[in-house]
Amino acid sequence: MNLYRQEYPHPSPRILDLAEKLELDFVLEDLRNLIRSMKTGIKRIYQIMLAWRIFCRTTNEADMKSIDWH
Repeated sequence: MNLYRQEYPHPSPRILDLAEKLELDFVLEDLRNLIRSMKTGIKRIYQIMLAWRIFCRTTNEADMKSIDWH
């Protein structure tokens, strides 16, 4: 969107009207926050899985069992 706005700094009234109706600026900012939150969540899940792997480790790796998390 930023590139579009740089390349076309004077969009048509129809585009401006639609962007306003869709609250495009809010959506773009909210999307940034959503992606940031998802990255944080993914990192947390990864850390939890690593901790579980260490916690559940047996003396014999062949004895490890898979778990259905669903």
